[in-house]
Amino acid sequence: MNQRCVIQSRRLLIVTLAVVLLVFGLSAPLHAIEADTVYPTDPGFATSPTVPGFPPRLKTLWLEALARPEVDNKRLAADTIALATQAGMPDLQDTAPRLIAELEAPKANPIVKLAAARALIALEARQSADVLMKHALADGWDLAQLIEPALARWKHGPMNAVWLKRLSDTTAKSRPLLLAIQCVGLAEVKAALPRLRELALDKKLGPDVRMAAASVLGRLKPEGQEADARQLAAGDPMANQVDHLVAAGLIARHQGGPAEQLLMRLAVDPEPAVNAIALRRLLELNPLLVEPINGQILVNPDANVRLLAVQIFLGQKSVAIVGHLGVLLDDPHPQVRRTAQAALIELAKIEALNAAVRETATKVLALEAPRGLEQAALVIGGIDHEPAADRLLQLLHHPKPVVSITAAWALRRLLVPATAAPIFEKVKADTEKSMIPLPLMTAYDMGAVSAMYLQHEHLLEALGLLRHREAVPLLYLFFPTPPVRLNPPDIRLDTVWMHELRIRAMWALGKIHENEPQAEVVEKLAERLRTYDNVYVGATCAMSLGRMQAKETLELLRKEFKPGDEYDILKFGCAWGVAKLTGEPIAKLVMKPTILSRSGWFLQSLD
Repeated sequence: MNQRCVIQSRRLLIVTLAVVLLVFGLSAPLHAIEADTVYPTDPGFATSPTVPGFPPRLKTLWLEALARPEVDNKRLAADTIALATQAGMPDLQDTAPRLIAELEAPKANPIVKLAAARALIALEARQSADVLMKHALADGWDLAQLIEPALARWKHGPMNAVWLKRLSDTTAKSRPLLLAIQCVGLAEVKAALPRLRELALDKKLGPDVRMAAASVLGRLKPEGQEADARQLAAGDPMANQVDHLVAAGLIARHQGGPAEQLLMRLAVDPEPAVNAIALRRLLELNPLLVEPINGQILVNPDANVRLLAVQIFLGQKSVAIVGHLGVLLDDPHPQVRRTAQAALIELAKIEALNAAVRETATKVLALEAPRGLEQAALVIGGIDHEPAADRLLQLLHHPKPVVSITAAWALRRLLVPATAAPIFEKVKADTEKSMIPLPLMTAYDMGAVSAMYLQHEHLLEALGLLRHREAVPLLYLFFPTPPVRLNPPDIRLDTVWMHELRIRAMWALGKIHENEPQAEVVEKLAERLRTYDNVYVGATCAMSLGRMQAKETLELLRKEFKPGDEYDILKFGCAWGVAKLTGEPIAKLVMKPTILSRSGWFLQSLD
């Protein structure tokens, strides 16, 4: 391998191991706002609980296969027991004795042993720990790397001596040594601490061993390692990347002045992997410690570091960092910019920061960067910043779908009365254009067409929530049943045939005329309920009739269900409508669980 490949491989190893060090103990991420729609939650359709289902006699068939002499049958049966356990199949614990017997069988095939061990581990069959240990030590690397971490998680004490002996073996190869390091960490074997320190500090060892040892040592002994870390961090950072990463790992759980000072040094190390570990700990200790280097972490080339920067800025809760988060709304990495968006919405809840968040989001919304426009629009909608409505109307025509759709969502969130007419004109123009047949073989941008459909979901809801009566004739266009086929064939992009838009048009009519029944609207909704072509269409018509207080349709709604019926969308819509018309509680419908039955199991019964 040439020198360049060696350097690249080492770099990849450092980054990979650093990520392992970083993710340990990460706090729960912020939840970014998504451009969702109102209809599914107003009034809200129930979803049946799901339960896993399994065909009959699976376990019996698998046990019979384990008893057969064929190697493939044994292997497949054991592997399937492991898969079924992970899929939630109950009552498989009693397969453990048969699996142990296969593992212990004289002259058992190594493939069968591996499958049996895997199944026992999936079953959490801790009664098999001694047997598993015996085979981990006697039957080679494949079994060892499978079994030993499980024994470590189970805190199987007899293995501690094995791992400690391997750690002390100066002739041990890298893979078994790394496995022992991993396992003493999982089992929390404090007796390994002195040897872990030696491994972490030994510059003759490979970076994988040193960094793994430092990671485990840092977790098991979260104090007293500042001196070692300081010495390692003193060298040239470009020539001693591994030393710096080991230093960060050693103090990744430390606290106190000396540790904080060293963590601050490592937080601006030229190696982003080192920065990430140090910043993670500083975030846990006190985000305000990082203020002197805010500008540096804001522009760090590594997305993991910038993601930590967002969390640090959120923790600092100052006006100064609101602008930093605004910059990150246009970050190249989607998780960074979404987290920045969520952080700004969270900070807007603080009275002293609310104005700064609004100003920052408005500034980003005035730019032309599509990524930033999307996230700024989400912030604007999330904090209900009505002065941005005019800019959002402009962005309805943006060429990037992610911007035009999000702008529509934000307008639906703001519900500024003055936007109703422009929204209506946009929907009307698009709808009329979509109904014009195109010549055969016409090329068109399907992505743009799909974006129009998604945008109209938000805009139709906005027209309903804004109660824009001028939209009623347009909404009627969505009532006819879509044709099965066109004759003669032509290309039509009709928004009025899209079910997701049709149900929102009918939903919007109920909102526009809420508590104000209009004879023409009632007649159209009632007729559409009688002849519904889609259960969501029928359910939405029923709910809109109830919302409008169309008392004359009460019997029509009652015809579609009776209390105690099994739940479906249409019955629920009618029950909800009846409840609105009568003031009674919504009639109870039986919600049966949905059985998610997986097929294709090894040796599945045909019954």
